[in-house]
Amino acid sequence: MSWRKPSERLGCLTSISSAQSWAERSHWGIAARHPDLIKTLTVVGSPVNSRTTGGSAKISEFGDVIRRDGLRNWATNTMRPRLGSAASDAHMNWWTEYMASADVNATLAFMASVEDLDLEPLVGSIKVPTLLVTTKTSALASVEAVERWASLIPKASIAVVDGDAYHLAVAYPDVVAARVKAFIDAHS
Repeated sequence: MSWRKPSERLGCLTSISSAQSWAERSHWGIAARHPDLIKTLTVVGSPVNSRTTGGSAKISEFGDVIRRDGLRNWATNTMRPRLGSAASDAHMNWWTEYMASADVNATLAFMASVEDLDLEPLVGSIKVPTLLVTTKTSALASVEAVERWASLIPKASIAVVDGDAYHLAVAYPDVVAARVKAFIDAHS
């Protein structure tokens, strides 16, 4: 589907694109294929591929773990690295319940779609200013991996948040919002 027609119908021919977690896959594609529709791209805590992340999370095994241990156990066992060491028990419990309430088949279908994710060939086509946000010790992707991905994008920069969560928008909402706003303001 072309994003040009909906954008024209809405009367917004350019936009600012920000994505958290796996939602960025569509944002990468729009920015690469329709650079005239995107002013800036911000990607928060998301890998460009699922195999060479440098993180301790085994993204390619998430589906197998869910099938073997169940969705609730997977959510419980991955929550600390997702929300970070500073997350309260109440915060972790709420997110675990939220994630455990998802449809298992839909979750498995999604996990199958990211097991072999590799957007590296695509990201080099992105010409708009791009900000990649990560944490110092994310289990999802190391700073070194994020730097390597950023080097593929001509106008990319990196913001490293002091922390260890990989769901940054949830764990550090004020810090992430400030970094994203500063980036957008600098490129508007």
